[in-house]
Amino acid sequence: MLLDEALRKTAERDPDVPAWIDASRADPAVTTYAEYERAAAGLAAGLGEFGVGRGDVVCVHLGASAEYAIAYMAAARLGAIMSGVNTRLGAREFAAIVAQAEPRVLILEDDDPVPAAPKGTVGPARVVRRHELAGLCDLEPVAPVSGRSEGDAVAIVWTSGTTGAPKGATYTHACLSAIADVGDIICARRDVYLAAVPFAHVGFSTKLLEHTLLATTHVITPLPWKAANSLRLIEEHRVTVAGGIPAQWRLMLDSPEFESTDLSSVERIVLGGAFIEPDLVRELRERVDAPVVARYSTTEIAIGTGTGLDDGDEVVANTVGKPIDGVEVRIGSDTVGEIQVRSRAMMHGYWRAPELTAAAIDADGWYATGDLGTWDANGNLRIVGRIKDMYIRGGYNVYPAEVEARLAEHSAIAAAGVVGIPDAV
Repeated sequence: MLLDEALRKTAERDPDVPAWIDASRADPAVTTYAEYERAAAGLAAGLGEFGVGRGDVVCVHLGASAEYAIAYMAAARLGAIMSGVNTRLGAREFAAIVAQAEPRVLILEDDDPVPAAPKGTVGPARVVRRHELAGLCDLEPVAPVSGRSEGDAVAIVWTSGTTGAPKGATYTHACLSAIADVGDIICARRDVYLAAVPFAHVGFSTKLLEHTLLATTHVITPLPWKAANSLRLIEEHRVTVAGGIPAQWRLMLDSPEFESTDLSSVERIVLGGAFIEPDLVRELRERVDAPVVARYSTTEIAIGTGTGLDDGDEVVANTVGKPIDGVEVRIGSDTVGEIQVRSRAMMHGYWRAPELTAAAIDADGWYATGDLGTWDANGNLRIVGRIKDMYIRGGYNVYPAEVEARLAEHSAIAAAGVVGIPDAV
């Protein structure tokens, strides 16, 4: 299914269901699915007037907001490709992304500087500021572009660029459909999600079709993130699915507001992105009274593995579970090896970089993650580090993630981190 088709179907079926509750504003704004679809159709008309067509790129540098999602849907309606940019990236990385994407239109916050075009490249054809979007969304709707297929690219999700220039993982409508077809246990119809990641993140960019079909409501939190704000929003909007990294939940559990907050609406807690301490899982289950699950993915694979609702604390804390339906996972040896993933949901390839794609995905379709893992006795995957995140001691490979996990088991240690320091030997 095409992304914008899903929005039209949901707008017809559930027109008055809130799609977005933007709590980052002084007067929280609610956008229903009917309003969402109408705004995207109007913005598509405006983007079309700026020359956006099938295969063009629309680059969006906005914080998490309804406007971000509307721009994504508007681009899809035109057969264009959404290229979100994380607002936390530096100016150099932002400029590198714009240079690679060569967007027809660049959508910026009102006070964002236009990124300087690197030498030998051209800048965006047209810049649109946030304050201009409302007027464009009110334009007469334009019909969806005909002739599109599920094999068309719909999104580019950029890596952080910490190991060089950012790389753009390109996803098609078919990739997004494969994710929606999985029917993961953390997703259910009419769920209310607490938005915990930037919208340029793979977790949002590749799962929007699934959430649209399920008519879920996203509650957008104010920035900078505060534990008290998240607790208040969970209670106020009766959030059913609350995701985040372990550190966020540690801060919420330790917040003075925790005991007075009604969290009875929470049905699932989803953790990922960092090491999870067993004590944190136990405490969440006891104090929030909700199942806790862990997920593993990367920018390039979108979905990978996950724990189940009934898995024990040690499984959730020490593993990332089993492969999700439709995903194949293997490691490069019988003990510790590089994790490789293959599925219909993973990226189609890197944007305009066939040589990088060929280096990352082999002839049989396996993507090499660069993460090191091992299987436990029950078939759960354990992440032990990165290929380059390892040192040798006495002829044996030592992985910092394993050392951190062992240290954190001690009752006197709240958190542990292993870093390298110079040594004369």
